[in-house]
Amino acid sequence: MKKWTIYLQLLTLSLFIVGCSNTSHKPSSKKPADKQAAWEQRQVQFAKAKAWHLQGKVAIKHKAQNWPFGLSWQQQKGENYEMDIKHPLTARVLAHLKSNSQGVMLRGQDGKEYRDSNAENLLKAQLGVGLPLQGMRYWVRGLSAPSYPNANVNLDEYGRPVTLVQAGWSIQYPIYENSGQSALPSKVILSNQANQTRIKVIIKDWETQY
Repeated sequence: MKKWTIYLQLLTLSLFIVGCSNTSHKPSSKKPADKQAAWEQRQVQFAKAKAWHLQGKVAIKHKAQNWPFGLSWQQQKGENYEMDIKHPLTARVLAHLKSNSQGVMLRGQDGKEYRDSNAENLLKAQLGVGLPLQGMRYWVRGLSAPSYPNANVNLDEYGRPVTLVQAGWSIQYPIYENSGQSALPSKVILSNQANQTRIKVIIKDWETQY
């Protein structure tokens, strides 16, 4: 009898902890009164992030060519970031990209290192992969890039972008991780008709540090 009493107490305690955990992390689905104001607040809030990290998969289509790969992207403030480009099936790291105030370094799976002052040029030259990294670090989070002219944005009822057009790129946000106003995208599609490029990003995991 005593064992059953202890068991029930532990079960009740565990259910209580799980209930508290779910409640504390449940996003607010309340719709803002002014979605334009919510959009502006979103950009202010996300700009305060000290760092963020995403894990996902990318598929690039340029004309008749396709490049699928896994992606791990660790972004710090400013130009500081590290990125692992992985084999789409085995998740083996094919290339490691690192950017800081000293420039950009790309290390291939053979250990050789290549350097440049521009990450986009380096990726294109060494891997044949074209990624608009300057704007993409904002676009993947559902933000406009401040380094480019003002974006043309179509907002949903929570003040989050459904489509965003900037610097020749059209970005679509078909899926967010939840219904909260500060939710991050789970799927992003970038298209550039001028250079016949389409990039699909599927984000499996987000981490943000404030």
